[in-house]
Amino acid sequence: MIPGRTNGILYDETIVYAQCYDCNVTGGGERQKYRAIMVEKHGEAWYNLKEQARKTPTDLPDFILREMNKEILKKIKKLKESV
Repeated sequence: MIPGRTNGILYDETIVYAQCYDCNVTGGGERQKYRAIMVEKHGEAWYNLKEQARKTPTDLPDFILREMNKEILKKIKKLKESV
C-alpha cells in the first residue's frame, strides 16, 4: 500500500492485504486504486498517519521482534487449523 516503508509501518497489519499476481506485479500494486479503497475504509486522516509513519524510522529491540514473531506464528497456526 505504501512503498519505501521503514519499521514505522513495516509490521503494521492494518495495511497488509493480499493481491493477485497481476495486480501486485504487473499492475505495480495498483497503488492509487488501493489507496482509494483504504481511504474509504479508514478515512483520509488514517491514511495520512500511515504515510507519515512510513517516513519515521523505528528502532525495534530484539525482544519486541521476538514477541511479534510469536504472535504471527500463533496467527498462522490458527489460520492453518481453520482450513
